[in-house]
Amino acid sequence: MDGHWSEPRPRIAVAGDEILVTDPNASQIHRIDAVAFEPSGTIAVDGLPMGIVAAAAPAPSIDRKGPPFGAVPPAIRQGSSGSAP
Repeated sequence: MDGHWSEPRPRIAVAGDEILVTDPNASQIHRIDAVAFEPSGTIAVDGLPMGIVAAAAPAPSIDRKGPPFGAVPPAIRQGSSGSAP
């Protein structure tokens, strides 16, 4: 583990074609275009950003076959009993 983990310092996360870098001294998160490797914006935050996590999920497809995006299959709904069909 890196030393002094509780001290504010820049952290990095990558989401798709975007790199996010925390700037605790300025209370900002800098956005960088990963393709052009150029700044693409800044997000102001309250306090000191001590860490960052990026998560992504595939967008639903209109042509997708099966239940609607986000639908819970009947076999795993709360209160369902028995095994999956």
